[in-house]
Amino acid sequence: IPLTSGTSFPEFRGGGRDLDQFITISETHIISPSMSNTARLAFSRTNFGSFPIGVGSLPAGIEPFIAGRPFGFFSITNFTSVGNGRLVGPPDSLHLQNIYSFGDDLYYQRRKHSLRFGTLLNRFNEALTVPVNYEGSASYSSFANFLQGIPLSYGGPLTGSDINRYFLYYTLGFYAQDDYHITSRLTVNMGLRYEFMTTPREVEGRQYAIQNLTTDSTVLPGGELAAWTPGPVMQNR
Repeated sequence: IPLTSGTSFPEFRGGGRDLDQFITISETHIISPSMSNTARLAFSRTNFGSFPIGVGSLPAGIEPFIAGRPFGFFSITNFTSVGNGRLVGPPDSLHLQNIYSFGDDLYYQRRKHSLRFGTLLNRFNEALTVPVNYEGSASYSSFANFLQGIPLSYGGPLTGSDINRYFLYYTLGFYAQDDYHITSRLTVNMGLRYEFMTTPREVEGRQYAIQNLTTDSTVLPGGELAAWTPGPVMQNR
């Protein structure tokens, strides 16, 4: 049953939903008196989302930063930021992760040696919907500039920006271990494990990264680093 709360983010007037699911199938096979094998298939899903809680509507004469969206927030140097973008509410955020796992462990007893060999393979699928700065924001260097409507910066996702991302990556681990029973009172544990993960990639090619640290002034499409971004951003200075 989904867990729903209206106080997950009280400072942002938001709530949260959470639904986690797990299942594992395991089979142990006795190959011989000295050898056995255990195989496992597992699936786990963590599904957390947040939603805004409406607190009213904009007063007459106050326009949002981006037409058709809730009022965002603005800041003035040396003053507390104003606005939280939760008057009507942007799209709900989503953090969904599916993990598909396969593990296998082989146990072998030979004289004083208890040997183990195994692997653990994971496939991670992540779906994100994050309305970053969805309502727009502005900053002012002084109160005088605020009164004159001269922002230092103004930005937000353009209309039609895709705020959904679907990432995929794998982790692969392999190990070998030997419990060497030298005497009834002394056992030496020896082992080696090798584990790595692949580079996360956005399934539909919507990933951005700084391609060249010395020449690029902003993130660009593609690249090995899967840095999340909501798409084109309008920015004036």
